[in-house]
Amino acid sequence: MFLRISAFSFSLYLLNGLFHLALAANVAGQIELAVGEVKLISDAGVERLPRVNDPVFERDTVLVGGEGELHIRMEDQGFIAVRPNTKMRIDDYRAEGDENDKSVITLLKGTFRSITGWIGTYNRNNYRINTPTATLGIRGTDHEPLYIPQPPPGEEPIGKPGTYDKVNTGSTYMQNSYGKIDLQANQAGFVPHAGAEPPKVLAKIPSFFRQTKYEHLIEQKKELLHDRMEERLQAKRRKAQPGSSHKESVEGETKNGNKSTGPKKDLRNDNHGQRKERR
Repeated sequence: MFLRISAFSFSLYLLNGLFHLALAANVAGQIELAVGEVKLISDAGVERLPRVNDPVFERDTVLVGGEGELHIRMEDQGFIAVRPNTKMRIDDYRAEGDENDKSVITLLKGTFRSITGWIGTYNRNNYRINTPTATLGIRGTDHEPLYIPQPPPGEEPIGKPGTYDKVNTGSTYMQNSYGKIDLQANQAGFVPHAGAEPPKVLAKIPSFFRQTKYEHLIEQKKELLHDRMEERLQAKRRKAQPGSSHKESVEGETKNGNKSTGPKKDLRNDNHGQRKERR
């Protein structure tokens, strides 16, 4: 009897924690894959083990161990695949379909693959990835930021410590106090951990950028999200407008009359292991 009460009380505790998280922060995305050692930590320090379909919130810290991987479908229909041995934090996130949408992520260790949604497509200046040595921005892209911290004594890093970015499609930029570079598809850039050096384009992509066994899932999701992005964006805009139910009815009638139903405000700027999946 005591065990049943304890289990029930613990479940209520977890639900209460998630409820307060939802009140305190925007939902940034939803878990689509959670394999191996993965953990989310809220801004208040509450730890939870992510499962498929669980929400991820603004200000959550994501921790993935050596054999883990975590896939998140973002609210703007972007996608983030967090690789093994990675620590990152979602600092600021909003996806309501207007010019105030933003995505700010800090990468503290490791790497992830990011396929941008409507924030990176239409609100490019509001999409940013920070590391201890650089700031990364994008121009609608699929890229892989990576950060190697200074290792403790006696430990050998996988590469020279600092910030890297590998571009698969689209383009990104890397910036620090000493300069800025643009990166195109199939290029990689680097900002060193220490020293007064500007970012530089590397002659070749470093070998430590490796695909994982779940890469095929990312490619499938990339096409699917791209097809759905505009539809979800317009749905967000309609929902945010007063009298949205009536408006949707009128828009449907107008569409049948072959008249334009485009949005009033365009967000586009003018600048250019076989471990089981948790369920």
